[in-house]
Amino acid sequence: DPALVLSAVSYDCWALRHAAPELRADREFVLLAVGRQGRALQFVAEDLRRDQKVVLTAFAQNSTSLQFAEREAVLSLVLQRGWALRYASDAMRKDPEVVRGA
Repeated sequence: DPALVLSAVSYDCWALRHAAPELRADREFVLLAVGRQGRALQFVAEDLRRDQKVVLTAFAQNSTSLQFAEREAVLSLVLQRGWALRYASDAMRKDPEVVRGA
């Protein structure tokens, strides 16, 4: 039940880990989930970790969620907000293009 999962995610982002793959790939549901717990980004479908709106929503809720975003979304965000690089994963902080973007 999506409402039950969303309620659980509100208390603990790890609840999304146990949700059905279809739910973790549903963009509208994911936007709601990461809006409540940004760190839930680590459990969403890989293509949604590239989605700029999903990543920005997660980042706005919890800046440390950026470490779970895929490269394209990280690059886009640091081009707008260079200071966000500090929240990216180690691999992104070592990526020359991402670093230049910041």
